[in-house]
Amino acid sequence: MAGVLDQELALLNEGRRSMTMFHGERVGTFAGRTYYRFEIPEDLLLRSIESATFTFGRAKPISVPGNVISMENQFLVVALTQDFGSTIPEAQVSWDYEPQLGSVARLLRDLPQEALLPRLLLHPTDAANNHIVPFEPDVPPQTPADQVEALAKILCNRVTYLWGPILSGKTRVLALAAGNYLKAGKRVLFVAPSNDQVDAMLLRTVEIGGTFGVAMAETATRYDLPSLENVDALGSYAFDAQLESIRERKRQTFQERVTLLKTYWAVKVKTILHEDFYLKTQELRERVAELHRQADAAAKEAAQWQQQVNNVQNASILDRMKKGFSKDDLAAAQKALTDKQSAQKRLQQMHQNLTAEITKIELHAPVSGEETMSLNAAQKRIDELGGLDAVTRAVEDYTTIDEAMLINAKRFVATGIARALMDAQVRGEQFDLVIIDDAHAINIPTLAALAALAREKVVIAGDPFQIGPDSLLRNEAGRTWLQKDIFLFVSGTEELNRLFDWAQKNQQWCVFLSSHFATTPKLSLFMGRAVFDDKINVFASPKARGRIYFLDTSGDGGRSHQYIGRKKILPCNESQTKRLLDCVKHAFIDGKRTSGDIGIILLASILGILDS
Repeated sequence: MAGVLDQELALLNEGRRSMTMFHGERVGTFAGRTYYRFEIPEDLLLRSIESATFTFGRAKPISVPGNVISMENQFLVVALTQDFGSTIPEAQVSWDYEPQLGSVARLLRDLPQEALLPRLLLHPTDAANNHIVPFEPDVPPQTPADQVEALAKILCNRVTYLWGPILSGKTRVLALAAGNYLKAGKRVLFVAPSNDQVDAMLLRTVEIGGTFGVAMAETATRYDLPSLENVDALGSYAFDAQLESIRERKRQTFQERVTLLKTYWAVKVKTILHEDFYLKTQELRERVAELHRQADAAAKEAAQWQQQVNNVQNASILDRMKKGFSKDDLAAAQKALTDKQSAQKRLQQMHQNLTAEITKIELHAPVSGEETMSLNAAQKRIDELGGLDAVTRAVEDYTTIDEAMLINAKRFVATGIARALMDAQVRGEQFDLVIIDDAHAINIPTLAALAALAREKVVIAGDPFQIGPDSLLRNEAGRTWLQKDIFLFVSGTEELNRLFDWAQKNQQWCVFLSSHFATTPKLSLFMGRAVFDDKINVFASPKARGRIYFLDTSGDGGRSHQYIGRKKILPCNESQTKRLLDCVKHAFIDGKRTSGDIGIILLASILGILDS
């Protein structure tokens, strides 16, 4: 597995690892970070990147670390360590795949041969998979019977596979397992590929744990940053927010240096973001200086010609004869004088006009005169204290926190996959229970590395009918270890419909949740019949409304074009897109529908399932 990751890393390093983002809009702040929403190129696919370096400015660029919060519909939400104002015109972003893939490979290479849970992950039929907890499970009243049964099986195995369609109750079952372990005084790690899923699990576990009498405020933490929409609900559980609160209290006793740095960076960042403005202003100033120089030169030459005219006019007849002065010489000198005086006047006028233009421009400068003065004062004091690096180090050293001690005090840690495997605070820990959600989208080596963090149990949860993991490696090893869904790997099949029989034969450690609590009943009923072979029970209100229309575009002859200069195919074709847009426009004609009332599904991916 580690060798396959090395090959994948080599391919990724040959590809794109930077991009330019535009139109950054500040969408919120949390825990000393500022969230921005950027547009990104349509042909870009960020592969499991959770952190990157963001660079601003060209002449004197600055770089800051940032966290990738989410990527949807060609928009990327990131959290930066600096506040760059309400908008960011442009940012250069670069990232490195080695920290994540390399940490997984190193962890796998360091595993002892006798490591039990990573082995059981791939061989759950082994008798060693039996593991019954020494406590009775607890469930809230009115918990559905299939969820109670699923919890019981999880508590009887070291490795349990839990799968089912969306809204089948997986998150609740996982929260029940976590809540019971926390009630028993044990430690739990929850990981998932998306921040939204991590947030949802934490909220559900907080709810369940509260009913079990667990002090979740002291027990649980959201390690890494939550999605912006969950900040209010999860703010008190966010580890970064707790760290920022402690640092802020420490900063109060180190106020001068902290204030100096805040002032310096606030103005410096604004200057860099409006670099073009100041470059243009500098060019104008240089032009003014050049005009001033040219006007002075013209004035000196005019003075010389004036002296020449005076000499000719004041010379006696004898001097004129001796020096050879003539009327033509006088006329030439007077003309040269007039030309130089005109040039001087023209240059002075241009100088005045350009100076007035600069003054007008500077009235609307991004950085005010007062801010410039505060920056200069801060810079002077920082220099007196040893320079920017020295002041920054002093503040960082003073506000350093023993994060390991804080994380050790938490018994429920919810975080993203990269943070769990890259951060020494988590990777160096052992958890009694490790829960991995959306496991169908995670490659097998990463799942094995996560399983190695477990002391007693691992729960693999997901929906194999969703899109599986992807990689650039196209050889047999890549297809086996990096592209295959873990459910299909363990079941030994390539056909999704065979998973139902597989789950039936391995009921002890494989749990299929067949209930589906529909929010779009008619669509759910169709999917349950066409995709899940009527193996799921759709629960829907009898008053549910809505319609399903099937639009067959196979006869349109539409073709998907390639990206210009690339082999990659565009994700749509023009004829299909036009017909879809016409249908959507028609649906809005009566004025009674909103965009949230209409869903569009491309069935091309489902056709492969139906064929199998």
